[in-house]
Amino acid sequence: MPETPRCKQCGVPSDITSKHSWLDDGSIVQTAYPYYRLVFIETESFDPLYCGISELVGEPVEPFVVNTARRSTRAYMNKLMSDEVRDQLANGRIDIHLVLETMFRLARIVGYGSPELLDVRFEQRDDDLVTLRYRNPCSVPLIAGTVAGTVESYVGRQACVTYDEVDKDTIDINVFPSRRQAETRERVRIMPYKAGPDEIELRRCTLCGGPAKLSEFEWDTDTGVITSKTSGRRMALVGSPIIEPVFRELEKELGESIPEVVVEAQRRFVRSGSYSVSEVRSVADMRDQLALRGIGCIKELTMGRKGVHMILERSSTPLLSTGMAQGMYELYSGIESKVEWELSEDGVLEVSVVPWDESRGHGRTAIREGA
Repeated sequence: MPETPRCKQCGVPSDITSKHSWLDDGSIVQTAYPYYRLVFIETESFDPLYCGISELVGEPVEPFVVNTARRSTRAYMNKLMSDEVRDQLANGRIDIHLVLETMFRLARIVGYGSPELLDVRFEQRDDDLVTLRYRNPCSVPLIAGTVAGTVESYVGRQACVTYDEVDKDTIDINVFPSRRQAETRERVRIMPYKAGPDEIELRRCTLCGGPAKLSEFEWDTDTGVITSKTSGRRMALVGSPIIEPVFRELEKELGESIPEVVVEAQRRFVRSGSYSVSEVRSVADMRDQLALRGIGCIKELTMGRKGVHMILERSSTPLLSTGMAQGMYELYSGIESKVEWELSEDGVLEVSVVPWDESRGHGRTAIREGA
């Protein structure tokens, strides 16, 4: 495997800082396609979060996660791939092995894990297939859906995906053409991101221009794993249009209570001790940490034993951020709480966490959207 070029000063892979831009509005976008937003986020919570949601709603949500990730990835990849390139793939003028290896290399760099091609048959027939062995997937259902959506964009037709656990950290993924008719449901639409005003000044590496704090992470491009040197948690650079649509699809299928369920599942995960309150040293540090992750720009944050109040502009993961705020408060105070949040149409998230007084008869969570 060729060595991945890195910045000689901060040690971050060059493809990370040259192909992605950390804007001064608290967001991350692709440099060549600035309409597409990403988050640099802890991924160890993803699969436990999906399991927690399944427990709360009483049915498995993994199929929804796979299907939504597949559709979102295909929508994004279709914007990048022209019909001409797709025809060249179909006619063999572009080697499918080279295309897949490019995908594998990017997956390892952004922290998705390490894929390996086991088998491929690409002849525009019903028995075509792509089989991968995926080591260290950052999230099993998200990765399975992402692989399926990518293959769909290559072949120009709907695909099915199955996956099997080989061992604790390895899955085999099989993608093959669907025998069903093309989907008739509304396609996933990726809304172009519009950058906001410059409000944050992240300290930059003087050589590559990326955020200097990226040097606080270990980038293992052989295993496809990115690890925080301070917390030990695993990270990945994930398209936000892959994360949030999962929750919207769950809400469509399972009911309006899903936002509260997502927040509650995230609260439980954070409260379980996977995070440390010592990580939040000041409002300025918290603002930088969220901006580094592309989660948004903190306009206001107060946190004490009486509760938390946060206003976050250009929020990319509002439900996860709400559950995070509530879980961190309970971890800090040892007090159970209730949370209310409001998400405006222009992406301003306001979160209020207060001690839970059962005598008032309030539930743990409440939501108001688009006010």
